[in-house]
Amino acid sequence: MWLLNTTTLTLVHFMDDRQLKGRYAILSHTWGVEEVSFDEMHLESAKAKVGYQKILKTCHQAVKDKLKYAWVDTCCIDKSSSSELSEAINSMYRYYQNARVCYAYLSDLLPADNTSSIEERLRPCRWFSRGWTLQELIAPPSLIIYDSEWSAVASRAEIAVALAGITHIDVKILVNREALWRTSVATRMSWASMRTTTREEDLAYSLMGIFDINMPLLYGEGSKAFKRLQEEIIRTWTDVDHSILVWGSRMLMPRSKFQPLLASSPAQFPVFRPPLEERKRGIFTWLPGGNESFELSSRALRITLFAQAANHDRTMETGYSLFKRKKPVRLDLEAVENERLLVVLNCAEYSLHTHAIGMYLRRRSMGLRAGTPAFSGIDHHDYALWDIESLTNVPLSERQGFTRVTLNIAREPDPYW
Repeated sequence: MWLLNTTTLTLVHFMDDRQLKGRYAILSHTWGVEEVSFDEMHLESAKAKVGYQKILKTCHQAVKDKLKYAWVDTCCIDKSSSSELSEAINSMYRYYQNARVCYAYLSDLLPADNTSSIEERLRPCRWFSRGWTLQELIAPPSLIIYDSEWSAVASRAEIAVALAGITHIDVKILVNREALWRTSVATRMSWASMRTTTREEDLAYSLMGIFDINMPLLYGEGSKAFKRLQEEIIRTWTDVDHSILVWGSRMLMPRSKFQPLLASSPAQFPVFRPPLEERKRGIFTWLPGGNESFELSSRALRITLFAQAANHDRTMETGYSLFKRKKPVRLDLEAVENERLLVVLNCAEYSLHTHAIGMYLRRRSMGLRAGTPAFSGIDHHDYALWDIESLTNVPLSERQGFTRVTLNIAREPDPYW
């Protein structure tokens, strides 16, 4: 890890960043014109660049805070080294987490005019629309916001309610970052749904720390990076979190088109964008009981959940909304016609905590292997591959009418439907 000496403005290298915990300040900002790179930092000409002032102001403030070192991403990462760049991006959340204080410099935040609320002043700032600044808001133990003239505006704790209104992040997380690890996948994804990055892959890479994930950087892979992120969450998390399957296209697209298992972008998790109310927003999860499957292969997700036969009507009406459904017709579970199921996921929305989130699945007609017995009810689901139709809601009081099963949900929709 490279750090700036805050008095000499020279770069110093440390092999083990763990020894630096609480010993440096860190800058959060959005990139602009004439940023100073790692290779330029020792040059006299760097001082004439616009971006040099951010480095200078960061170090000056760190000196005031009695800190010997500071970290600025523009000049503290040797981007000519692919291995160092990969290490820095994979360690980014930890860098912010281990800093003593983070200075969030909002270059487009004008000085106070005494006519606007703090939320009204902050909301248009570019800092709240960029992908990388999401983890930079949450990870540091202390964060101070500075305006365009480098005047301190407020700490994160002091304006947590206003920040929650802008970002839709729960106040509890903004005042206690450890609460992040008790927050569902879908809720965390929704925070990034309106954020952008210069490179498509960075939509995924900027979220690795939020999910405590490490993975190689493969610039050029496009939206596959976000798929890889979700795969790593399923593969490495010890707790099963079904909310990763709760993303928006399943409500917005016609049900005649089956949906892939995983989303292609954080923008597909838009469920919780509306303005915050007093009650909590987002999805909460609960741990399934017993020996539950939640394993991803190249073909399907093997998952244990509760299922019920659903209406066998092949009329694929559109416009199914989340948490609104027709009550399914209870069919004989032994009947061969039961090719459509309603399943219950282990998650619910805070504002509708009496209902679990459900999902309609349809058995793929070509899913049975040659030589296997004909499908006769819920006991033979090992032979079937299921496609996702849409999301719905299921009153928890109705769960006694469901049967515990293990299913294989297809990663990609049936190309023959």
